[in-house]
Amino acid sequence: MSKKRLGEMLVDSNLIDQEQLRQALRIQEKQGGKIGEILVGLNLVDEKTITDLVSQQRDFKRISLDPKKIDRRLLSIVPRDVCRKYRIIPYMVENDMLVLAMDDPLNTFAIETVEFVTNYKVIPGIAEPSKIEEFLAMLFGKPSRKSIHETPDYLPFEASETEIKKLECNDDSVYFDVEKILQTAINDRATDIHIDSAHGESRVRYRINGVLVDRFSIPESKHEKAVFQLKLLANLDTNAEEINQSGAFSSEFQGKDYIFKLNLIGTITGTNITMKVSDETSAWRNLEQLGLTPHELAVVIENIFKPGGLILVCGPGGIGKTTTLYAILRKISSSEKKIIAVERQAEQMLDYISQVKVDFRKGLDYPATLDKVLRMDPDIIMIDELPDAKTAEMAIRAAYMGKTVISTLYTRDSFEGIVRLMDFGIDPFIIADSVNVVLSQRLVRTLCKSCREPSKLHDGRIVHNPKACEKCGWTGYASRTGVFEIVSGNDITRDVLLTTTTVESLATKLRDRGTGTLWQKGVKKVLTGDTSLTEIVRAIPKMPWD
Repeated sequence: MSKKRLGEMLVDSNLIDQEQLRQALRIQEKQGGKIGEILVGLNLVDEKTITDLVSQQRDFKRISLDPKKIDRRLLSIVPRDVCRKYRIIPYMVENDMLVLAMDDPLNTFAIETVEFVTNYKVIPGIAEPSKIEEFLAMLFGKPSRKSIHETPDYLPFEASETEIKKLECNDDSVYFDVEKILQTAINDRATDIHIDSAHGESRVRYRINGVLVDRFSIPESKHEKAVFQLKLLANLDTNAEEINQSGAFSSEFQGKDYIFKLNLIGTITGTNITMKVSDETSAWRNLEQLGLTPHELAVVIENIFKPGGLILVCGPGGIGKTTTLYAILRKISSSEKKIIAVERQAEQMLDYISQVKVDFRKGLDYPATLDKVLRMDPDIIMIDELPDAKTAEMAIRAAYMGKTVISTLYTRDSFEGIVRLMDFGIDPFIIADSVNVVLSQRLVRTLCKSCREPSKLHDGRIVHNPKACEKCGWTGYASRTGVFEIVSGNDITRDVLLTTTTVESLATKLRDRGTGTLWQKGVKKVLTGDTSLTEIVRAIPKMPWD
């Protein structure tokens, strides 16, 4: 190992002169970077010479990359994302140690990462950066990223089907588990994947049609490696001490693009992972595809196209409010209207719509963001939720002034949503004059038509019960549909609101005016054979006014 600096070695070898070295050092002082790369960029020295001298200077193994000499079996134990991120090529195994071709053999993060993933001790070798780039493209194809419908804070990696699958791995490889976890989710049409760390083994569960189902487990020894691989796919910092991270990656399986949104949290037994799975095509549902009856659809369309006013979608989390919100927004969006969406996290990208992120860290909470948006003279404003009284008041006053405002509230039903606005201190007169329509919804599983069994009620009516068959994965249910409770703004009058003291009193008045409750709408879907009574009992709470 030479104690001389690279610049001195180049001058001593008469490859550059002192003035050229000083020129390169001035550039380095201003712009940063490695002296060797700067000299190559100035066309004063070629890349091969720099690589040879660095090898001598640091006593690194010099590797001349040759496709015939690469042990391609090693490509199956070092993820291509690691290779691309750190610009390395797993070259050969020598004396039970893995030789890496690197453009920066001093990158200890890269070395430690590979040692962790492969359980090999690493020998860092050096090769020309352009050769590394050439071989990465040859072995893995050109790297690409796909922007998914997410906040623009990050661009997740696009992982191909073969990227996730093991190449020549044996069944002990972590890639077997990652492939199995993702592929099973897609085959089972799961919306969420839960990987929970425990003593001895980790449990893998899937949310299928709204219900968590145990599928299999992975050994405790593989859990953190699976976490590591998923973090790589989501382009998260694998060296970060902070366990609680979020990210995403997209992947193509069976000709469809899927998005996996990843959340990690530390527990006393290890890292727990939750992934939300979405098919890019099925995520874009139109209003007509949500499960609304023809009459319900007509009422909704009539009210959302009124000039100005509040359109409110109510319900607890995880019941499809955001999907309905976007469906309404797509229905009324037009190039003739200025539309701005205020969101904590964008779920989809939409044409003709400016999407603004709520960023609490920068002091842009909902009221502050909405205040800026209102100055932009929008025709339509979408707010992903009304989290507090101030936001709700700003939204409904904008609706009162002629803007069309679409938002959600976390309440049990539409009646409670209306009373919540009053609890926020908003004048009942303004509510009555501003609200176009309030929807509440639940998602219920639809019966598998291949195996459902008919049964007769005591009054002679026919209903159906779930059985099980191969087509529905032995669950008795095929998919999910929405059950909707719709309160038209025409029924939310000043007289009704001024005499309302409780949710129950409002629900009773609106029910008497013909508004069907969630429970009543659910029972109708039972009688039409779409779902079962046990499913309605599971998914929809029966209220005192039902």
